[in-house]
Amino acid sequence: MQVEYFEIKEMPGEKFFRCEKRMATIRICVCTAMWTSASAKDAPESHLMCRGCRIGAKHAGCEEATLSPLFGKHVCGRCGVGSTRLIHGHLCPSCYNREREWVLGRNARGNAPTTLPALHRLAVRYRSGGQVKTLQRTRALDPLELITAVLRDEPKQSTFGFAAARPALPQQELFA
Repeated sequence: MQVEYFEIKEMPGEKFFRCEKRMATIRICVCTAMWTSASAKDAPESHLMCRGCRIGAKHAGCEEATLSPLFGKHVCGRCGVGSTRLIHGHLCPSCYNREREWVLGRNARGNAPTTLPALHRLAVRYRSGGQVKTLQRTRALDPLELITAVLRDEPKQSTFGFAAARPALPQQELFA
């Protein structure tokens, strides 16, 4: 995205640009302040449209900043629904209760739980800020749950890697 900077004769020495998201002409320092404020977990609602903006990240000197729309939001990793509270910073109360029933092997009525499929130990590898990291959960439904958690919690831009399936034959036999 190409940004053109200009000066206004009434304010010499100040650089301005046209922000298409806000449909306004703003100064670079104002853009930086709004983007920094929007990137905080408790961002004011008026700055939320600046969250994930590449131009704002560039002005703030954070080229590696996350552009995820999930960052800082209270979104359950398992069901993806917004919640006012996340238990252990990851699950909404409903998903936590279903997990607890699965762990105990019974629901509140004493019956075997039927609403939640089996949970597994899962891990997902991702790259963030030039480092390869792994997020691992002992009880997770699927890899999407972990990917949602990374996009929600990681302050730097993240890319995910998946291990390729290994060939059934040793490589020497494949090319013989």
